[in-house]
Amino acid sequence: MSNVKFAAVLVDDEEEQLEGWKGLVTGLGFEALCATTPTEALKIIALEHERIVCVISDFRMPEIDGLQLRRLMLPQYQQVPFIIVTGYLTKATALEGIDAKISAFLEKPLTSEAIRPVFEKVTTERMVAIRDDLELREGFGLDAKELLKEVEGDILSLEQDPHS
Repeated sequence: MSNVKFAAVLVDDEEEQLEGWKGLVTGLGFEALCATTPTEALKIIALEHERIVCVISDFRMPEIDGLQLRRLMLPQYQQVPFIIVTGYLTKATALEGIDAKISAFLEKPLTSEAIRPVFEKVTTERMVAIRDDLELREGFGLDAKELLKEVEGDILSLEQDPHS
């Protein structure tokens, strides 16, 4: 089976925050794909969704907030877990998060102790799904190659004896 490098998308308009989050995610053994805007994050997700195990987003950003970003992802990428990092969580925001299928809210500043158990919990199922999908694709590819070999032989036989 192909080895896939699992990745997490990190979204924050503050680059120094992203650098800190990047260190936490790479310390957990994942590639960090960083975006400073939600628009940039959506482009990364569209290109890399087959290996993304989680999105970690700041709640407050100039363009749109983390909940709005998640809602934009929902139709196509609902299976990708989504974590929001915020300095202040209200009951109303938490309820909106349930509706938007937010996997977890974490408090700022994000620490290794806070992210590790949550990250491991929300990414495990996603990693299994990605591996299963890759295994199915590889199996299909192997089966297709075998069928093509058989068809090739059958075509050569027909060329030699068209009435067969």
